[in-house]
Amino acid sequence: KGESFVVDIEGESFRVHPPRGVQPGGKFRYTHPAEIHHVYASTLDSVPGMVVVQSKPIVWGSRAFPCFNIAGVASSSADILQEAQAELLRQTIKAGCNACLGINISVANSATAAGDYGQHKSGLVLVTAFGTPCIVVKAGEMPPVQATSTAVVTPLYNASVIDTPVYE
Repeated sequence: KGESFVVDIEGESFRVHPPRGVQPGGKFRYTHPAEIHHVYASTLDSVPGMVVVQSKPIVWGSRAFPCFNIAGVASSSADILQEAQAELLRQTIKAGCNACLGINISVANSATAAGDYGQHKSGLVLVTAFGTPCIVVKAGEMPPVQATSTAVVTPLYNASVIDTPVYE
């Protein structure tokens, strides 16, 4: 399945396979597997068995790729979706979180049809993944919460001081 090479990161060696279309000497982004695989990623607003203890502002990851024909979109879609999600999870880590919840993916296409039925398209496809970075903990690891309360009743008015109209 193509060429590969070994990368040494912090004393660990990883075999890297460049994405399709990258020529020898070309550049591409590599995501350390341990980096994003420790982040919970879900389209749900919670992770079963976990409790959301903090959420932060929305983060996103986008990737664009040229589209020269419909077949190119079909063969590249999985790769581009994974790249957008990987960027989303990197942004989640930068926000200091261990989960990204409520993930959505948006696909925009600037391609123009040149054939009778649009079978020959060219343009740009933009994939954006976005979600809410959160800190989650296992429900069983939540510390017990002890709370006490005291009820204070304050009347809305004091009946003994109600003004009575005076007639002269």
